Amino acid sequence: MIIRGRVMKRSRLFILCALTVSHAALADLIDNGDGTVTDTSTGLMWLQNPKQAGAPMSWTDALAWADDLDFAGHTDWRLPGAGFLPSGAFCVEGGTLSNGGCNQGYYISRPGAQLATLYLNTLGNQPYCSFDYLITEGNWPVCGESDRNANWTNPSIGGPFVDVNGRFWLNQGIVGFLAMYFDMVTGVQGADTPSQPAAYPWAIRGERPRADLSITMTDGVTSLDSGDSVTYTIVIANAGPDAAPNTVFRDMMQGGVVLVDNITWTCIGSGGVTCPASGVYFPLQIMDLPVGGTLTYTVTATVTAEETGSVTNTATVTPSPDIEDPDPANNTATDMNTVSGAPTPAPGARAIPTLSEWGLIILAGVTALLGIARSRRRSNSPL
Repeated sequence: MIIRGRVMKRSRLFILCALTVSHAALADLIDNGDGTVTDTSTGLMWLQNPKQAGAPMSWTDALAWADDLDFAGHTDWRLPGAGFLPSGAFCVEGGTLSNGGCNQGYYISRPGAQLATLYLNTLGNQPYCSFDYLITEGNWPVCGESDRNANWTNPSIGGPFVDVNGRFWLNQGIVGFLAMYFDMVTGVQGADTPSQPAAYPWAIRGERPRADLSITMTDGVTSLDSGDSVTYTIVIANAGPDAAPNTVFRDMMQGGVVLVDNITWTCIGSGGVTCPASGVYFPLQIMDLPVGGTLTYTVTATVTAEETGSVTNTATVTPSPDIEDPDPANNTATDMNTVSGAPTPAPGARAIPTLSEWGLIILAGVTALLGIARSRRRSNSPL
């Protein structure tokens, strides 16, 4: 009985501490009385009505809606940041799921995961399960029963906000591919097609971090012959003053009549940046760049052409929408090489036709017959 009493006291103490933390977190939210709420823990201002736009819309429309929003005397609204994992970083927040998938957690420790931070830290919600990025057997292996949080509650704790239940777009995405959203019902960050009206735009505002990103590219040549190999050295850097999470790197080669093939790459990170040493070439990577961090990609390709042309390689580095780059002019690097086509093989000298021994015998026989016939015609002709 004494043990039971101690357990009950500890349980009550735990519940009291949890409630105290929850109320302290909610106290960070200030109702400004003008349809906006300020989170003093992050300095961000949120629309008090997350569904102010009226209906779910596509990601591209959501970006435009937030950018054009003029509300409560402010015009610098935008979508919340996403805690998207950089390429090559897996299982950074939670081990593996019971089905063997990689549990990437809720992204709250990722810089810029603004809606996840509001949901979990400030509002004190408990997530339903983790979002699983690993693809197995052609499906998204979401967490199983044993991975689900027993403390999950629905509807979500909303604090001073109006109807937070629903999916809301985040500012991270790739036009034509996927866009990120956060589900305030389940606490899961996921992705959907940008053209689908799959989520609401919940606009926020606040001072944007600044990061001077740059990219350079060299290959040491200006012209190539068909069949040559070319090696590009691409260096990406962040001069600060702030870190640049969710930076997008693109590398596109265009050849026209020139065929670019056998593309391989390696990567070396420094200044706190990590990247896969090598891998299958893909023209798009997402990475985190701390201040002073650099990435060096070495990309090698083979060019072939039947006629003279050129191959152009254009590499860009783009900060996430919630990062301000003070000098975007150095975010693109281009290299162009002329490529001499493979010469058309000259036609070989045609051999003079010759006759075989039997051909000569036949030709001689035909000639003799013609001669005999001609002689007979002459002998039979009248004088």
